[in-house]
Amino acid sequence: MDTQKLHHHSKKLKDVLANRKLHKRPLSGGSKTLLREAVLQLIDHHQQLDLLIKESSSLQNSSRNVIPSEVNKDDTISHTHGQFSVDSCISYLKAQSEAAGIPLATLAANVCVAKLSEVLQQYEPTKCPYFDKEAKNAVESILDIVATLKETHSFDRMQFVKELNAKGPLPLELLWRLHVKSIMTFDLFITSNLGQSQAFTTFTSDVGRCSLMCVEEAQEICTDIMKDISQLLIANGYGSRIEVDESSSSATAVQKACVVLLDTICEKILDNPGAKGPTALAKLLALVRNNSCLPNKCLIKFSSHLLVLVLSHKAHITVKDAIGTQEQWSFGKAPSGVTSMYRELLLAMECKDAMDVIQRVLEREEVNWKSLLTFSSNLLVCFQKAPQMMKDMIDKLLNQSLESCEQDGLIAAFLLARQAANEGPHVFQSYPQWFRDHFGEGASCLSNKKTVAFFLAFLTSLVPHEPAEYLKAHLKNQPHVPTKSRESLADYNSLAKTRLADLKVPLESEGIYSSTSGGSIGMKQSGKTQMQDQAMEDVEKSVAAYERTSKMPNNVMEASIFRRPYYIGRFLPALLTPRLLPDVPDSKMKFIEELKCADKIPASMLQNYEDACAKEASSLLEGAFTDDAFDDCLEPIDSLNVSLEKLPSAVLSSLQSQNASANGIAQHISIISDRLGTVLDSITQLLGKQSVGLDADCVILDLDKSTQNIHAQHMQVVDMILDSFCKTCLAVTSSNRSLDTGSSNALWPRSNALWASQVVAMVSKHRSIIGALYHRLWNLALEQGNTLSTPHIHGIAVFLVHLQVNQQLFPPVFISGGATNQQSDGSLLHHISRYLPHHNAQWMQFSIQFTSEVIDYTQRYARSSSENQQENNLSVIPDDVVKKFCHLLLRVCPDVRQCASNGMSCKKHRVIGAVWWTAAFELYHNKQTQDLIQQYKQVTLQEWLSMELQVEPYNDGMTAIERQDYYRWAVHNHFLSKSTQDGGCGGSYKHACSLILETLLDHDIKSSLLSNRKLCCHGSKGAEAVRKGQNGCRGELIQLLQELILLISADTSSDTSSPWLLSILHNKIKHCKEDTNRDAEMAVCVVCFMRLACCLPAYLLFTTKPGQMPSLECRKSASDFINHQLRSYDQEGAYGLSYISTSYVLRAILHFCQANLEVAKVCTFIEDVLCACPVFTVSLLNALNMT
Repeated sequence: MDTQKLHHHSKKLKDVLANRKLHKRPLSGGSKTLLREAVLQLIDHHQQLDLLIKESSSLQNSSRNVIPSEVNKDDTISHTHGQFSVDSCISYLKAQSEAAGIPLATLAANVCVAKLSEVLQQYEPTKCPYFDKEAKNAVESILDIVATLKETHSFDRMQFVKELNAKGPLPLELLWRLHVKSIMTFDLFITSNLGQSQAFTTFTSDVGRCSLMCVEEAQEICTDIMKDISQLLIANGYGSRIEVDESSSSATAVQKACVVLLDTICEKILDNPGAKGPTALAKLLALVRNNSCLPNKCLIKFSSHLLVLVLSHKAHITVKDAIGTQEQWSFGKAPSGVTSMYRELLLAMECKDAMDVIQRVLEREEVNWKSLLTFSSNLLVCFQKAPQMMKDMIDKLLNQSLESCEQDGLIAAFLLARQAANEGPHVFQSYPQWFRDHFGEGASCLSNKKTVAFFLAFLTSLVPHEPAEYLKAHLKNQPHVPTKSRESLADYNSLAKTRLADLKVPLESEGIYSSTSGGSIGMKQSGKTQMQDQAMEDVEKSVAAYERTSKMPNNVMEASIFRRPYYIGRFLPALLTPRLLPDVPDSKMKFIEELKCADKIPASMLQNYEDACAKEASSLLEGAFTDDAFDDCLEPIDSLNVSLEKLPSAVLSSLQSQNASANGIAQHISIISDRLGTVLDSITQLLGKQSVGLDADCVILDLDKSTQNIHAQHMQVVDMILDSFCKTCLAVTSSNRSLDTGSSNALWPRSNALWASQVVAMVSKHRSIIGALYHRLWNLALEQGNTLSTPHIHGIAVFLVHLQVNQQLFPPVFISGGATNQQSDGSLLHHISRYLPHHNAQWMQFSIQFTSEVIDYTQRYARSSSENQQENNLSVIPDDVVKKFCHLLLRVCPDVRQCASNGMSCKKHRVIGAVWWTAAFELYHNKQTQDLIQQYKQVTLQEWLSMELQVEPYNDGMTAIERQDYYRWAVHNHFLSKSTQDGGCGGSYKHACSLILETLLDHDIKSSLLSNRKLCCHGSKGAEAVRKGQNGCRGELIQLLQELILLISADTSSDTSSPWLLSILHNKIKHCKEDTNRDAEMAVCVVCFMRLACCLPAYLLFTTKPGQMPSLECRKSASDFINHQLRSYDQEGAYGLSYISTSYVLRAILHFCQANLEVAKVCTFIEDVLCACPVFTVSLLNALNMT
């Protein structure tokens, strides 16, 4: 029975209603009215607002969770039910209003505030700045009720605001939602809470937390909140209606409050530890910058004001701290969040605005030096104009502070100059150079005694806090002071040297050996690192010397006695560096044992060394050196490689950027520079040494060796840099080609060359790889050039051009080996162009490509420069580049020779060939190139002959007939008509023959000295060398000389009475007498001369014109030659001259016997020669007896 009752009562309402319809009875009109009133009364007595709001929020929640496939079906239903619930709430409020006799607007405001307070009591704002799902739905329902009442003007907004604010600090999301629905905007919130510090404190704290969550959790609602709040505060605080100055009398209370709130919010964000604060602030600035509702002028005002705030926030870093640690505040070492923050600030302003901010901050009492100097680094690498503007500001600070003897300005100038120099020479000049320019000889900063005294006092006050590298810069580049102030300068020098001694940093190299690295240590290395490197280099040299001689070097023994502090404190610790000892003792172990036997190593130090080596061995056996540790050692170079791989894209994106003021290239190069420094430091630590030539005053290139003591890892770094540089050049060139700039004379953007100049200047900062860089460039250009592709040739040429432009940043080059050991003008490009090979067709092609790339790029670079710099930039092209370009192009192209002879354009005669050939052809006929050729010294006949003597006939691109035609054209059409001042012959065949003979003689002498073998005029080795092509085109040039000699007699301008042939030898002998090894030089000279003379007509020994009786002067000159030179240096056995020399003189005499001359004169001539040259007579009789 109970079960049946339960089943009966559980019937659904629709069943009851359906059953009721079956027994429905009609009602009269009065009954219906009564029933309706009864139902309404029943509802009014049992309705609850909490349940209505809950119903509304649940309906809103269900509408948000509708399945996409059911949207069309359920969306209308959910909206209808939600609106029904809101209408039910409003009906309830109206009923309550009528019952209580309170206006609906007032009652609704109070009730909504009360319901919001109930929701907020369950919300914990300390844990999360935004609502959870349930609280959000409830708040949305209440706000929907408020919005509906507002539409019907049934809501007291001010009463709502007053009551809500009276409840205490409100959550940030609630304020934002009230602002979005225009119930209580942020403007109204600020106005109603003026003077209520607690509300603003909570508001700024919540905004600060929300900004961090934008970065950490990436909540979309946080981003929307920050966007709306920042827009309103900036628009009200920095809009066009007010000035930024907070003390302006025209600024309203709300506007002042907006400025203060923004400052407080930014300070709270910056107070977060590490890089969280700057990263969050950067995110906020990005939102502001991308907000189209804010005018640009407003953004500039806000950014400038915020930058002042950032640079003066937490100014607890003292000047002393900044002086000692500012090296760590460079662009490359700054956290990414800090860099992003400064980048966002700079994007909203111009370079001049940023410089004005720095000036304003420096005028304040509180300065955060770390922020200011880090920002200055970012400014320098982000704007191309910033370095010059920074230099002007520093100069202004210097002048003002020195004139007024005000120390704060001088401190600021020095810190800014050092920070700028710390970014590297691709951004700013080095600190020693800056100090020398401003205070050295010729500078005008120290103009009077008072200024000098103040400046020296300032430098003296810095000494206790100065890093060693700056003290050394001051001592090596001492300020120029009047004579009366020399004593004060001496006091400073003494104090600075004492400080260096306390730091245990030498002013100059104090190694055991005379270091090839000199004293030019890079500013980046610390004093301790420098001394470790010096000691390690001394150890290497000592071990190498011991390995060669098996004896203890005297330098080590002397240092152990006379320089014991260095020997014990530096040399021995470097020598006794723990390592894994080999099973078979190496040179270093034997060297240590030798010192041990000589009692030159303290017992305790030796014992510690042996224990440490044993520990190294046991650690290795236990697996201490894992693969992970090895990977950690390689991590810096991998990081550098990634940065270098990104260089082409970074350069292209910067060149294509619309923001011309931004310097994204310098930013990336600064990062590369920092990573490169880390790699080089890691290499030094890994190897425990540095290769010869690091931090050198010069770099020595040995012609006999491609690399000298250059470690493989240093060469690997150089290869990575050059490879990235060539790829970037190719990318930029391809981009320019796609833009179709037109002719080669078109305006070339300077930014196309700026990046390359910055990269090369950046490399100059890292002195430890310059030696490896020079050797690699030398090897690529002079040993592998004929195998390089066109992009590589272009990249190397561009790198060398910028190396030449920035040569003051790089050490000079010495050439050793071969027949020379001389110093150049400090240019690697000069040396490479001087030794550029062209001995066969492949190398000629490379030389043409290389020289044309150098000339073309330099011309483009000069055209992109200012007018006053164009001439200077063009002057960097070495003479040898232009000479070899013209020589080789004229040599390989007959069309060019024809046009050069006729003085006409060759464009009609051009033959289209390879791309490089077409480019070189067009470059040669470019007007600027022709003007350049006229300005430079052209190839002289002697230089042309020297070049041709290097050509291998059998590997030449010409046939023998073509080569002879070219030789005849070069002499008859090109050099013969030129004046002697221009390297020609002045129309004289005799002068042409003299130059050819002198050049051939010099070539033979040089070849003999280099081969270290005595040549004879009839030696078989010389003939063999000619057959193999080792003497170049010597034989063909002799043939050319033979042809020209026949024309001397027809040359009316030539003096045929003087002994022409022997005058060549006499001039050469004069130079031999000046040499210390005179006899050996004379012997080689005479032998080489006779070899050439035997190839020429024999009558030239006595006269220049055939068939003409020699004059007395010519006879005497020939006799002296036979009796002295031939007798002394071409004697064979004990009888006299060699057989070839004797036969040569005899043929010369017989020439006159066969000529159509008087018999009496000929007989007299023969008797004179035999009487004057008895050694010839004896040699002739001996030769006749032999036959």
